Amino acid sequence: MPQQRHTKAEAEAVLRELPSVLGAFVREDVYGHPREVHLLVKSGTVPRDLARDVRDLLEEKLGVPVDQRVISIAQVDANGGTTLEDALGPAHAPGSAPPAVPRRVTLLRVESSRSLGWIETRAWVRRGEAEFEGSAREVESAGGAARAGARAVAAALSTACGASLRVDIESVSLLHAFDRQQALVSLSAASPLFGRSVRTLVGAHPVESDAVEAGALAVLKATNRVVELALTAGATS
Repeated sequence: MPQQRHTKAEAEAVLRELPSVLGAFVREDVYGHPREVHLLVKSGTVPRDLARDVRDLLEEKLGVPVDQRVISIAQVDANGGTTLEDALGPAHAPGSAPPAVPRRVTLLRVESSRSLGWIETRAWVRRGEAEFEGSAREVESAGGAARAGARAVAAALSTACGASLRVDIESVSLLHAFDRQQALVSLSAASPLFGRSVRTLVGAHPVESDAVEAGALAVLKATNRVVELALTAGATS
């Protein structure tokens, strides 16, 4: 039986050599091939074009097929703020008054407790005057803490948006960029705004004192613009 080849370290090294890439994290499948590829890139990059180039590069260097759909990309500026590709247009027509409904969801607080190797996280968000809660439970680790924060906020966010938007976490990764650790979140978003399609959103936030909080804030960075558009569309439909 041929020896299994692990490609994670080689793939990450290749990706970090790309001029636009600030950080890279690759997760392998059972065969040692990339099953998730997460990138932090400089602002101004076209994500779709880069994803295609990354796929081609990895296939050439590693000699294994890579599905472009497993590549998630977040654009960040020098301060670690994410820039989302805005392909949906303005939330309301220029010169018109915005609808008189709460179009933003803000994070109120995140609380966590650790016991017997598990981390339990609860998050509260606000839309207008109403508060909404979400919770998650993960194995205690740095990555688990970030996932718990992300999942708890995603649950609260979906409840706050109701039929206008639902988000589900696809992956949460910790990688290094701008001389510090970053939480990178990829999630799927479903909304009447998108029709029958599901959008993939990506957000990042630096891990300062708590990976739970970083995961939670990365979700909000990924979804803020889409939340505004979805709630606006829901109010005017």
